[in-house]
Amino acid sequence: MSFSIYRVVRAIYPPFDGSGAARFGARWTSPGREAIYAAQNYAGALLEILAHARRANLQTAYHCMVIHVPEDLAITTVHADHVPGWDAGDYLVSRAVGDAWLDAGATALLDVPSVLGRPYERNVVINPHHPDAHRLVREEPHPVEWDTRLSHL
Repeated sequence: MSFSIYRVVRAIYPPFDGSGAARFGARWTSPGREAIYAAQNYAGALLEILAHARRANLQTAYHCMVIHVPEDLAITTVHADHVPGWDAGDYLVSRAVGDAWLDAGATALLDVPSVLGRPYERNVVINPHHPDAHRLVREEPHPVEWDTRLSHL
């Protein structure tokens, strides 16, 4: 059975683009490495935006792209208990894992634990240069409607 993942970004950026991760790096990939980050659910994708915004600037327009993953697409999975230090603030361990995954090129998707939703939530890193990335079915982005109760965060 296929499943969906959710990618939320500022509306001024294309939703299926790895240049932000390449420019700044992220938990699972080093600067200079293109990758697209998504969450296993819409709420998790929104929470990631709130956590990384450093202030809740909810006046900025965001959009969400729903990405459908075919059931037969191979996925590499990282288990938190197999990678001590994956959640460290310096990102050294997690970036080493993600960069090695990109270098190996075995799969288009890396299923990883979410710091924000641990131990239950998961995120998915997409290698946009992997041959299987074109098999991901992308819906047209829809605008994110922020609840005003979040503006005090």
